[in-house]
Amino acid sequence: MPAVTFPADVVQAPLLQRISELIELPEAKRIFDNRFYGEWLRTDFSPDDFAIFAVNYYHRVYATTRRISIAMETIDDWQSRIQLLHNISDELGHGVEENVHALVVLRWMEGLYERLGGQSSFRELVQTTKLLPETERFIRATEDLCRVSPRSASGALLAQEWHGYNQIAILLDGFMRYRSLYETIEFHDSSEYFYVHLGRAEKEHRDQAITIAGRHCQTEADFEEVRAAFFAYLGLLREFWDAIADAVWQARQSAALQKTG
Repeated sequence: MPAVTFPADVVQAPLLQRISELIELPEAKRIFDNRFYGEWLRTDFSPDDFAIFAVNYYHRVYATTRRISIAMETIDDWQSRIQLLHNISDELGHGVEENVHALVVLRWMEGLYERLGGQSSFRELVQTTKLLPETERFIRATEDLCRVSPRSASGALLAQEWHGYNQIAILLDGFMRYRSLYETIEFHDSSEYFYVHLGRAEKEHRDQAITIAGRHCQTEADFEEVRAAFFAYLGLLREFWDAIADAVWQARQSAALQKTG
């Protein structure tokens, strides 16, 4: 007979504080020094460059709901499941199809790809383009982290929510480079994906991820398991972003050779 748990929000304060401090560590913040962010913020992307990024990023976004669902199955206390359910509901647009985050980001990608001069159907690219190995590995391995234990799942979710909020701000900053391609209202309409994520709800997800991890950290061994999953997730994320930067660089080199050839 499975163990029965009752709703209880018991968090051991000393370990909660140490979990909160994880996101302030220099080795955690190094994720923002990845090569893709530098390219996105400082260089202009061609349609082909953008498609490399957008297709792989879209599939990563699409997998988010499944990852949280796996974590929700692994993390079996009621309080945490309630919080994760709210997170899933946000991702799925609270039941309104046009507000589903995967569709909101797809609209942004389609619009910018077209304005950059892309000639293909972006939705066809999403369906037919082979993903980078690092993208497939990220999706698979982060889901595996969420299956291991409540500590591992909460560490992965902490990395997801903490990086995710900062990631959106960086992507929006880079998108500003293309503001001249839009009328003012069009630009802000196209920025819906970013505005949705920079609101209070996403800050709550980040704070809830800390609480969920704290709820499952009762010993030093528990903390080390959360910490290991947190940094494993960030390591996979670093590989993902650097692989996109490498693929963009290779595409630019090939385009330059074709022009001179």
